[in-house]
Amino acid sequence: MKADETILRGVTTFADLSYHFVISCKAGKMSILLKDRMSKRQWSTGYLSMEEYTTPRNSIQDASTEDYAKVLRVTCALLVSSSFQAILKQRFIGYQLSSSICSIHSQVDASGERRLRARALGEFTVLQATWTVSYVFQLEHISVERIRALEARLRNAEDELKAARVRSTQETGNGMIYLECTSSENAGMNRKGQICWSMIDANGFELSEGNFEIRCLVNGWYVLSLAVFLTPTTTWGLIELQLNGQGIRRDRAVPIAGQPCSASCVRSSHLKKNDVLTVAVGSALNIAAALTIVQLRD
Repeated sequence: MKADETILRGVTTFADLSYHFVISCKAGKMSILLKDRMSKRQWSTGYLSMEEYTTPRNSIQDASTEDYAKVLRVTCALLVSSSFQAILKQRFIGYQLSSSICSIHSQVDASGERRLRARALGEFTVLQATWTVSYVFQLEHISVERIRALEARLRNAEDELKAARVRSTQETGNGMIYLECTSSENAGMNRKGQICWSMIDANGFELSEGNFEIRCLVNGWYVLSLAVFLTPTTTWGLIELQLNGQGIRRDRAVPIAGQPCSASCVRSSHLKKNDVLTVAVGSALNIAAALTIVQLRD
């Protein structure tokens, strides 16, 4: 998780259905994700600006995105009890939230997919006066099948890369210079948007302390192959392979209807000892990646 990102998790219940919920705040925007605990189906609002869920009637003076997220978290978490209305004494930015009610309704769109409409009702007390506010959110269905298909493709790519490395090692001997590393979903990125690598198998390369930089230890010509699986939060997601902080190859991932997608790039480069490789990704979620580097030999 980034330093400027807030994520609130929990379990909530609407009627006879129970959901895992994740409320995320990043760059002044908020996202709500619900996952049916039985069917594992998921729905999400996507990242919303404050203007998309507040009006002059329900906005709270001086409230931040994180303040609204805390109100929703308390409302959702308290629905685990048998009562749909929860009474509590908790203060938010000078206001006391004295009660909360949350409901959810199912809708079917033109394609037959079920959408969710969530409504949160909060009762605030300030200066002995009561003030009721309501927030409405539309949640679109997320194709879990497509996410699983992308994860399967990543696993297959990793298996193929391992098999290729074994064959190359048998042909060229144990002195082969190579790197194979992966980044699992939500392994993390730094403030520059650079991927944090979670696993590495290498000879002639090493990771930096923060696992964001890959350092070359042997001069030579190399083939670099990168694959990134992600869900862009804009109209397209940009991935960039960087050498010593400068981009050397780019590709764009263009989603269809906000679904997860992938991007890849391959190139050959001459790397010197202590050269540093990084991979940067633009605005995106659910990022997983695989990078393979093999030294060319005569």
